[in-house]
Amino acid sequence: SMHPRYLPGTSLWQYFFAVFSRNPEGASYLAQFALLLTPLLVLWEKTNWRQFGWHLGVLALVIVAVTNFGHGFVSLYVDHLLGAWFAGVLLNFLLELKHRRSFTPFSFVLPLAVIVLIKTTGVFFAVSAAGIMALTLVVPAGPPTAGKALANRLLRATMLPVATIILCLSIIFVWNMNRDAYGPVVDGTSSASIVGALLERYSF
Repeated sequence: SMHPRYLPGTSLWQYFFAVFSRNPEGASYLAQFALLLTPLLVLWEKTNWRQFGWHLGVLALVIVAVTNFGHGFVSLYVDHLLGAWFAGVLLNFLLELKHRRSFTPFSFVLPLAVIVLIKTTGVFFAVSAAGIMALTLVVPAGPPTAGKALANRLLRATMLPVATIILCLSIIFVWNMNRDAYGPVVDGTSSASIVGALLERYSF
């Protein structure tokens, strides 16, 4: 990481690729590409091997989007990873939502936590995605339901963002404890420091 207090998600992921490589720099870029492409694999979900043209078309679309609206594929910046994981997790959620019998909303808590491990500001992306999922679960796809079925739906919809918030804040809290134990200086420009300063300034 560029700063010793940055969350370790991307650095640890790149280390797993580079530790046994003779070219650690190239392995780091490969790791970054794999981390970027993983949540976007859902774009190929509805295609098969006979639709080879669609495979190339979707890949070209991803390359153009990432190059124009992100930092491209030859950068170790992580901001575009936040957007890719945010969009990818939501797309996977909508796809799985069609198969309601085997659908478990809590299976998306861990992928949302990956966004936080990428960067501290990812907590806002993760909570926003969990909120969107919760609203999707509350709004009925068919006729309105009532009674016990509605209560179960509301419970599942509420627990998803609650579990996401608890896990994300726990990750940040544990990592800050780790950093405090090793003594790196606090990054005063981080989102966590800014929010903490505002809470301290306006607390009664």
